[in-house]
Amino acid sequence: MTTAIAERFVQNPILAPKDLQPSRAGLEIACLLNPGVFTFQNKTWLLIRVAERPQQKPGVISFPVLKEGGIEMIEIQENHPI
Repeated sequence: MTTAIAERFVQNPILAPKDLQPSRAGLEIACLLNPGVFTFQNKTWLLIRVAERPQQKPGVISFPVLKEGGIEMIEIQENHPI
């Protein structure tokens, strides 16, 4: 039988997207995924994966594209005749 080292507070989540800062300007945190808790050097640690996206604008579809030199933000008007 295993013993839990941490318990979730049932009245609200431990963290929400609004609690964290995005990795760079122009991005927003869309959601937090797959948290994990562990003990190391007598401390309890929380690891969490963050999904980011460009800040959304009305009438625009925007998304990041990973390129050799880094991340490029692409914006396309919703009514663009692709």
